[in-house]
Amino acid sequence: MDLQLHNKVVLVTGGTSSIGLSSAEIFLQQGARVMISGRNAERGHEALQQLLSGQPDAVERIQFVSGDVAVVSDCQHMVSHTL
Repeated sequence: MDLQLHNKVVLVTGGTSSIGLSSAEIFLQQGARVMISGRNAERGHEALQQLLSGQPDAVERIQFVSGDVAVVSDCQHMVSHTL
């Protein structure tokens, strides 16, 4: 699968588990710069470690930002942090 995502930026909400975490992994494999978000910072940092254990070269291309998509100010923070 070639999604042509090299150097593209992706914000994955709910990126700390399940479908979001799997999506972040695929985006990283495709060369994207990935920001994962979630409500729980501890789970976010655990997800980062999990993603990096499979792709240690991606350390420069992945970050976590804490936020809840049900809160407008959190959404604004996630997007501005991603940009």
